[in-house]
Amino acid sequence: MRGRSYPVIVATAVVAGLLVAGPPAPACDSTSCALVTKGSGGTLPKGAFRLDLSYRQADQTEPWAGGDPTDTVLRPKVDFEHGFILAGYHREVGGTERYLQADMSYGVSSRASVFVGMPLLIQRNYDIAHGGSFLQSSDTQGFGDILAGVNYAVLKGASYQLTARAALKLPTGEFRLISGFDQTINDPTLQPGTGSWDFATGADFTRFGMLGLDWTASASYQANTTNDLEYRFGDDAIGSVTASRTLVGRLGGSLQVKGWHKGRSTFLDRPVPSTGATIVYLTPGLRFAAPAAMSAYAFVQVPVYRYVNEAQLTPRLAFFLGWAKTF
Repeated sequence: MRGRSYPVIVATAVVAGLLVAGPPAPACDSTSCALVTKGSGGTLPKGAFRLDLSYRQADQTEPWAGGDPTDTVLRPKVDFEHGFILAGYHREVGGTERYLQADMSYGVSSRASVFVGMPLLIQRNYDIAHGGSFLQSSDTQGFGDILAGVNYAVLKGASYQLTARAALKLPTGEFRLISGFDQTINDPTLQPGTGSWDFATGADFTRFGMLGLDWTASASYQANTTNDLEYRFGDDAIGSVTASRTLVGRLGGSLQVKGWHKGRSTFLDRPVPSTGATIVYLTPGLRFAAPAAMSAYAFVQVPVYRYVNEAQLTPRLAFFLGWAKTF
C-alpha cells in the first residue's frame, strides 16, 4: 500500500486497540453500518420501523493493472448503437463516486423483517482523456436501482443469532445516459442504474460476548441478469468478519475485514475488457447510540489488497457517514 494510506492504518490500529478495552457493544442497528451489502442489518421486533440515511464517497484514483500499480488505465468503448466493443477507446485519469442512500426496514413478525434500499442519488465524476491530450470531465448522476427483500432470523439465542436474507434489485435507475463526448450511450460503469433485474441472497451470523467482543460473519451473493442493451454486469460475491464493542458510554467501535469479488461483464455474450475485480478492505468505524432510539455512525474503508482484470481505476479511500432511527 502506498505511503499516503499509513495515517489511516495508524487510526485503524488505534481503534483495534480500543476494542480490547471495554464492555461489549450492542449489535449493529443499521442496515448499512456493517458495510457488507444487500440489506444486512438483522431483524426488527414486530411492528418496529427503522429509517437509515447514509452518505458514501470513494476516491477512485489508484490506477491498477492485475495486482500491481500502473501509470495508465485504458478502457473500452461499448458501442451499443452498432453492437461491438472498441478496446482502449479512452484513458481514465481519476474520479470520485458519491452515494446518498435511504434504507427502510419494518418488522412483520418476531423473526422476519422486510427492507427497501433506495439510492436517492448516485454521482460519478471522472476525468477522461481522448486522443492523449483532450481531457473531458464526465459527470453522471441520478436515482439508482431499488433493492427490496426480507430478513429472517433462522436462529435466535441469548448469545447468538443467524439471519438469512433474499432480495430483488429493480432496474429503477437510468442506464441510457448519453456521453457528452460522442453523443452515444455512456459507459455502463458510469450510469446510475444497471437496467437489469438482479437477485441477491445472504446470511449473517453474530456471536455476542465472545472474547469480550461481538463478532459478525457475513456473506452475500448477487446474481445479475442481462439488460435491454444486452449488457450484463458480473456477479457480486462479498464476505466479511466484524468485531465490535462499546468503547466508552454510548460510543462503540468496530473493525471489519471485507472481501469483494466482481465478475467480468459481458456485452452480447462477449467479455468486456477492464471489468471484474477482487478487493479486500480494512474498515475501522465508530457508532454513537443517541437517545430516542437514534444512532450515528462513521466508517473509513481502506483497500489492503487489489486485483483487477486488465487495467482499472481502484479506490484509494472511501468514507461512510450515516444516521438511523427506530420507531
